[in-house]
Amino acid sequence: MRGANYLKQQSSGYYFRIHVPLALRSAIGSKEIKYSLKTGSLREAKLRAMQISTKVKSLFQALSNDTVGG
Repeated sequence: MRGANYLKQQSSGYYFRIHVPLALRSAIGSKEIKYSLKTGSLREAKLRAMQISTKVKSLFQALSNDTVGG
């Protein structure tokens, strides 16, 4: 699963974490995006991380296109 690469486990549960590309950091306002998956289940965390990674990568692509285009 693609989203599993962005999983981080902490004592409170699983988190989604992804580094923001350098070119987009000023637009995002951060070096990384971290989001609680609100689950202690690895199986559920993988599913949620996969969904979020798809959305975040689409956001990165849209922002990248805006940055390049204008």
